[in-house]
Amino acid sequence: MLSPLGIVPPLLRAQVASENLARVAQLFEFKEVNPEATLMTQGELGTSFFVLLAGSIGIYKDRLHVKTVDVSGEGSKELLPVIGESALIKYNATRDATVMTESACQLLVCRSGSFKELLRLMPRLKQQLMEAHLAKKRQSEIMRDIKKNEMQKTGSPQASRPRG
Repeated sequence: MLSPLGIVPPLLRAQVASENLARVAQLFEFKEVNPEATLMTQGELGTSFFVLLAGSIGIYKDRLHVKTVDVSGEGSKELLPVIGESALIKYNATRDATVMTESACQLLVCRSGSFKELLRLMPRLKQQLMEAHLAKKRQSEIMRDIKKNEMQKTGSPQASRPRG
């Protein structure tokens, strides 16, 4: 069993003042999840977010696979993937996508009740989450505009459906 401090990976520790590290560790729950487990379902109320420490997940919108996110264990130089934060940022919002594990995964889970405190203790993470949320929102708006333009050009709602 990992100690509470042991669950906070170095990439997150670097963003936390040393006097806040123990409290940040208490805000997360460490989970090991088997392949093909559903972490969240599109349309359900968001009650937590996840930090993917190891493994791969699939992201599905309207039952179509749109992306795979993979973390190949320790040594990643990039920020660890955060999944499901948008529903918490928007407060009492529903999930925009379904997320399923594609391999065995190690995750940190933060429940909505701890989210505000986590952002207070980790201002850099708050900034990164807000930037990521805005980028997703812009991408979604662009895709909506593209679909709208396709429909106007063809006069058919079928033109906006993904192929394949």
